[in-house]
Amino acid sequence: MEEQQPTKVVLMANFTKEEVFAVMRAVKSQLPAQSEVAFAMATDHSLEMKLKDIVKDVSEEHAYFKNKQRKSGEIPTGSRQTPDSPPSGER
Repeated sequence: MEEQQPTKVVLMANFTKEEVFAVMRAVKSQLPAQSEVAFAMATDHSLEMKLKDIVKDVSEEHAYFKNKQRKSGEIPTGSRQTPDSPPSGER
């Protein structure tokens, strides 16, 4: 059984909507296509949390939605996958 790698997490605070999308595109453009990255925006609540707890929460939420999308056959918006490509972990 293949060991699961920790989820890469990018946490952003105080960015405009346009800047958020620019950061996401820039990060994704520098990683291999099959890389999994979870993006999150800081909230008033998360700014009070420990970083390790934020990373854990974001990673769990990312895994949940990724699994939900796989089950439904959806491809997430902004994904580098095409409708004919297999899910990220199956290349």
